[in-house]
Formats: sequence, structure tokens, C-alpha cells
Amino acid sequence: MNILEVKNLSFSYNKAKIIDDVNFKVSKGELFGIIGPNGSGKSTLLKLLSNIIKGEDGDIFLLRKELSQYRRKDLARVLAVLPQSTEIGFEFSVKEIVEMGRHPYLENWQGISQADKKVIDKALKLTNTISLADKLINSISGGERQRVLLARALVQEAELLLLDEPTSALDINYQLEIFELLSRLTREGTTIVVVLHDLNLASQYCDRLLLLNQGKVNTIGIPDEVITLNNIKDVYGCDVEVDNSGRRPYVKLVTSNE
Repeated sequence: MNILEVKNLSFSYNKAKIIDDVNFKVSKGELFGIIGPNGSGKSTLLKLLSNIIKGEDGDIFLLRKELSQYRRKDLARVLAVLPQSTEIGFEFSVKEIVEMGRHPYLENWQGISQADKKVIDKALKLTNTISLADKLINSISGGERQRVLLARALVQEAELLLLDEPTSALDINYQLEIFELLSRLTREGTTIVVVLHDLNLASQYCDRLLLLNQGKVNTIGIPDEVITLNNIKDVYGCDVEVDNSGRRPYVKLVTSNE
């Protein structure tokens, strides 16, 4: 079953084409990665999928319904977004920030129920942020905020998660921890679309990859089909080695000895 389907999607800014005739599908329970160099349109594509901005051409279908046809509250029950920025302008506690993810399920003036609290506590534990629950959100590090915002996305219990560089501020230990969590979530039926700069994380954990270049789809497929010497050279313009001796391809930069 396709959770997400994108057809002939295009978007321009100041007459410059940022996304150009993009087509792809994402199946239920898939961890789908979007990769490409800076300026390739990755974050713009995620904003289009999040309904933050509107495409000028093409269609986006979520659960076989046009994205534009969802009411805001209904959309928040099936789609959760983790943005790249972790900046928050108000001093809420970590627990209050995570609780906000339950708002799509609350009626007017309804408080957090015991069932909601169980969902919240589970998300705090999964993201290893339960020890931060009573701290103010802006008193913790950027990496900690990133994990808190992931917890907020998880408590929406959405069928589709859209994540923009979810591990960019995390050390290697937490990067692996978060991706192990994402893999577990997909095995349990959640569908995840993630924008990544790290080609090796993308290769190791994603079921399929979409390689963007100047707003266009260069390649879509399993990591072995996308992470190739020719693709990386063509799109990124740098010399690399691609090691295919392991389970997934591994990219190594070629450095000069001079």
C-alpha cells in the first residue's frame, strides 16, 4: 500500500525552479531517504510534503487523498514533521513541548488524559529524554532539543513521519540510537521520509533512496542502485570510493597525499 504518492511536482521561487517534475511513491512501513547536495531542493521538497508550502504544478496524495484536502487537525493525526531548526521562541518545559504533539486528539479545553500520558512517557523513553522532562526547552543543548522534538512528533502517532536532518546536531552514539529507533518504528508499521546529508547513514538504514540534483530526480532505488561511484561523482562533483564489500555501499572520500 502506498502511503505517499507524488506526481509531477514542481515549485519555483523568484522564477527559479527549485523542484522540477518530481515523481515517487512511498510504501507503508518504508524508511525512505532523500539525499542530494546543498541546494538540490531536499528541504523544499519536505516542506511541500508537509503542506507548509504549495506546489505550482503536480499533486501529492497522502493515504490516497490529496494533501490539500485535509483539514489541519486531521492532517496532524496522520502526518508528523520534525523540522531541521530546533529553535523555540517560548520557555516551555520539555514535557510541555512533547505534550503539544497530542493536541490533534484533544477537544476544546480537554486536558491530557491518562492514555495521553502513557503515549507521552513512551516517547520520552524512546528518545532518551525522560530525564529532561522538567527542564526548560531552551536550557538544554541543540542535540537534546532535537531528540525532544522527535518525541513530540512521535506522540502524534501519525502514519507518516517527515524528518529533516534528524541527527544533524547529535554525536555518533545518538545518531545510531535514533536510526535504530526509526528502523524499529518502520518495522512496527510507521512510514518515514527522511532528508539526510550523511550518505553512509542513508545507505545503512534506508530501504530506498531518492537522489536529487538541482531539483530533479537523478535516481530512485535501493541503496546499491543509488549510492554508486558514477552517481556520486555526477551529482556531488567530488572524487569518492564506494565500498561494496559489506551489506550496504559505503562512501569514502578520496584525499590527496600531496
